[in-house]
Amino acid sequence: RSARSAESILILRIQVAARACEVQSAIELLRNAGKVQLRLCMPILEAFATSGEACAAEKFYTEFVAPIWQEERANPPADSKDVDNRRVLWQKVLAARVRAWTAAVIAGTWSAEGDAYE
Repeated sequence: RSARSAESILILRIQVAARACEVQSAIELLRNAGKVQLRLCMPILEAFATSGEACAAEKFYTEFVAPIWQEERANPPADSKDVDNRRVLWQKVLAARVRAWTAAVIAGTWSAEGDAYE
C-alpha cells in the first residue's frame, strides 16, 4: 500500500510541475523515479502538447516513452482488461504528440523536412 501511495504522490508531483510550466523539473522527477511508467510520462507529454513544443515532445518520447513501447511489444500484458487499458493510454500518448505537432505547424516552428527534433 505504501508503494502505491508513493507512486500516487510522484504522479501528483509530476503533474504539478508539468502544469506549472516546470517541465524540466517534472522530467527530473521522472528520471529519479526508478522504473519509468507510461502514466508518469503523460503529464509531461500533455504539457508539451499544450505549449506546442513538438521538438521537445519528440525528444522526450524518444528518451522515455519509446523504450516502454518496445518493452510492451516484447512482453504484452496477458490480461485482456490490462490490454484495453494500455491501448487507451497509448492512444492518449499519440493524441498528445499530434496536438504538439499541430500547434508547432500552426506556429511555424515545425520543420517540413522531418528533422524538427534532431
